[in-house]
Amino acid sequence: MTSIDRRTVLFVTKADCSLCDQGLALVRRYADRFGVRIDVVDIASSPALAAEFAERVPVILGFGHRVLAEGRLTPWAVQRALLKVRFLR
Repeated sequence: MTSIDRRTVLFVTKADCSLCDQGLALVRRYADRFGVRIDVVDIASSPALAAEFAERVPVILGFGHRVLAEGRLTPWAVQRALLKVRFLR
């Protein structure tokens, strides 16, 4: 799996996923405000991610591959996830 530093989130997505597209737009909207970098990865590129998250995308992972948010992402859920990255190290 991809390594994540403490100021980066991994946004796990898959092709043709409208929830993923909407979630990624929200993460991009708030990432700069919270000083967080986003790495986007499609589950098709990683058998490990596909096995773990195929039915759970989109997923926001923080340091240590900790799940910060998943599924239908709301502005509140995304902001809460990014706050965890910023303050919970």
